[in-house]
Amino acid sequence: MTLQELMDKVPAEARPLVTQYGPALIAMTADQLQAWLRLVFLGKTIDAYAMVLKATPDAGIDAELDQSIANWKEDNAANAKQKAMAQEIAIAVCKGLLTVVLALVGL
Repeated sequence: MTLQELMDKVPAEARPLVTQYGPALIAMTADQLQAWLRLVFLGKTIDAYAMVLKATPDAGIDAELDQSIANWKEDNAANAKQKAMAQEIAIAVCKGLLTVVLALVGL
């Protein structure tokens, strides 16, 4: 498929994506596209995005990509720690509230 054929098949709002990423997608083999789809379906969007960027012919993209991925992973780790702490706080509060609710219902 040519870039123009792909452009003709997508809605107008997707055409800028075709312009930017279409050449990389068209160059992928069926196995690579299947692997990309698997990443998307598994929610591994950072890895899927990285796969497309690495296939993009733009010079210098690898360094930018590596830095972006490192930043995303660092932010995700920090968010996971915050979520775990919030979960621990919620559990502690609910344990305390359980005592109150049991007393409220007469147990």
